[in-house]
Amino acid sequence: MWQHLVHQDTAFAIRWIHSIHRTPVVEYYHVKGTQLQLTDMTFEDYGIGMNSELAPGETMVTENGSFHIQNMNRLFPALHLFIGQVRANHTLLFQGKEYPLKQVDHPGSAISIQVEQQSIYNWIGGY
Repeated sequence: MWQHLVHQDTAFAIRWIHSIHRTPVVEYYHVKGTQLQLTDMTFEDYGIGMNSELAPGETMVTENGSFHIQNMNRLFPALHLFIGQVRANHTLLFQGKEYPLKQVDHPGSAISIQVEQQSIYNWIGGY
């Protein structure tokens, strides 16, 4: 439904509102080959539904009243999520722009965010 050219180490983030805490959560990712690496996460309230343990090498600091998990190295072949229907307001933060996911597909839809290798021919619309 939406695609964009990315390179190795391209950064992006996903911001959403936590359904219980009703505060923003931001997950920061980098492209690593065809995988997505979760590198950092910020959130305001620590509790239900949030990470309860740090993986080896990860650190948690508080900055300006928010929790910030740093040095994350969690790899995913794709990110699968449902676009929030009530308050989540999932938003892709990419190259200085904000893309509300409810504009990509309707709230409640299941989407995947992934990296795919394509030839230039396919990228420009060839089949």
